[in-house]
Amino acid sequence: MRLILFTISLLWTLLSFSQERVDGKIIQTKDTTSTTKKGSTNDFINIYQKYLSGLKSSTCPMYPSCSNYGLSVYDERPFFEATTLLADRLIRCSHDRKFYKTTHAYGYYSLLDLPYYEKCPKSLIDNNNPNPRADEFKADTKRDSINLFINHLINKNLYQEALLELNRIEFFKKTLTPDQYISKLICYQGLKKEEQGVFEYETSFPRNIRNNPKVALKASKIYFDLDNYKNSEETLNHIFINSKDSNIIYKAYILDALISVKQHQYAKTKHLFDVSNRYENDSITYKQNLSILNQLKGAKKKNPTLAQLLSIIPGGGYLYAGHLGSALTSFAVNLLLGYATYTSIKSNNYGVAALTGFMSVSFYFGNIKGAGRSAKRYNTYINDRYFNKLSRLNKLIIY
Repeated sequence: MRLILFTISLLWTLLSFSQERVDGKIIQTKDTTSTTKKGSTNDFINIYQKYLSGLKSSTCPMYPSCSNYGLSVYDERPFFEATTLLADRLIRCSHDRKFYKTTHAYGYYSLLDLPYYEKCPKSLIDNNNPNPRADEFKADTKRDSINLFINHLINKNLYQEALLELNRIEFFKKTLTPDQYISKLICYQGLKKEEQGVFEYETSFPRNIRNNPKVALKASKIYFDLDNYKNSEETLNHIFINSKDSNIIYKAYILDALISVKQHQYAKTKHLFDVSNRYENDSITYKQNLSILNQLKGAKKKNPTLAQLLSIIPGGGYLYAGHLGSALTSFAVNLLLGYATYTSIKSNNYGVAALTGFMSVSFYFGNIKGAGRSAKRYNTYINDRYFNKLSRLNKLIIY
């Protein structure tokens, strides 16, 4: 029995740092010469990655993979907190996929799960939105062939070539038309360089262009996509002040309403939908917007504190947060480690008891803290689901 328990404990120790090396991305430790416990832990993970993970035939379904996650948290957090974070990650690994965004950063489909204290770069998240396009053939006989050619390049996803053409025009003519500045922003969107696009908007676009309602609307949407809601709202103010085009104002109010949804300001969202309807008077879309908003307001959210309290029984908090797979794993792992610790003490095998006891405590506290974060993850999932409905309904993903 002692041999079996020791084998189980050893396997769980290895799984605590499990990662398939075939993911092609090994995070280097920040201090490879460290002699602290943290440095020793990182050395162990590096040994696992170099010599053991290649023996496995599968790949970790998470990004960063479990051992890369371990390297990160042990470098950036105190030892025990890092251990509980890694325990929580191992409990959740590959389960409850609907609650995670996805990424192809490793070259294949992975569930995106950075440590809770890190902000996720937009570039990591899989983007299911269509590539930004330009209106290639407007019923405008005065539109010159240069603009048609630029829009043609954009619609062929040749954003770099279109941007070079715009820079060439700007070099010789010293300025661009408002539509050409919009094309420039579209190119930065297509190249996934939105930050560079809004930086140019702020620093090199002429003031009259920045205040142009159509250009401002495009810039505001890019700020919004970057989660920079403050600048997005400030840019929308230029439209409310300067525009007399009811369609542009309508779009601006809709975008402002979506910003309010992201900030959970539902009363303000309702007001903005009401105001927007005065400019477009689209009763069908207006009623659908209010219906989705009411569904979001009525959706039941999970209380993170309650999730942690329910985790006194391992897995209870995950179950409350809707993470069924994680709940079952947490219950099984904590039960197994607790039993292994008990039987080791009973048989006077204190070395194994110390190992399994430490792991048992780590997984138990990881289960408590992780359940609270899982409740927040559930609430984010609910908000995103209804937000996506509103976004698709108002066609702002494409614009």
